Amino acid sequence: MVPSLKRLLAALRRLPGVGPKSAQRIGYHLLRSAREEAVELARALVGLKDRVGCCSVCGNVAEREDSGEEAPLLCSVCADPRRDKTRLLIVEEPANVEAFQRTGVYDGLYHVLGGLFDPLAGVGAVELGLDRLAERVARGSFREVILATSPTTAGEATA
Repeated sequence: MVPSLKRLLAALRRLPGVGPKSAQRIGYHLLRSAREEAVELARALVGLKDRVGCCSVCGNVAEREDSGEEAPLLCSVCADPRRDKTRLLIVEEPANVEAFQRTGVYDGLYHVLGGLFDPLAGVGAVELGLDRLAERVARGSFREVILATSPTTAGEATA
């Protein structure tokens, strides 16, 4: 196997859920595809890393504006003045925010922990930013704080 393909397959295998066979299938697909398809994928990846980060308020996914300013990142939820600022829903990951948003039922604010409490993996209160969460709750005027962690041992320990 040529070195460039080996490097690509190794990089793909580092992605979650991509094993050796999937990496090989994707790698050979990219090799057979038009150059423009690979370039588009590369641009999308670079754009993601350059423009997307965590919301400075809640930890959700946020995209930097084209203004060139280094202003704090705000996600679409935190930037929306119509949100109910008296309700806070605490979730594990940004994907959970997306799931709740798709339902159209919840109109409050979110706080994304970025994971679950897992002392064996070295994930504790500091890594989850629980101090930031406590500060936010103390500063805010929340009437309702909802914990929406998964019904697992780690989810229960986090709650």
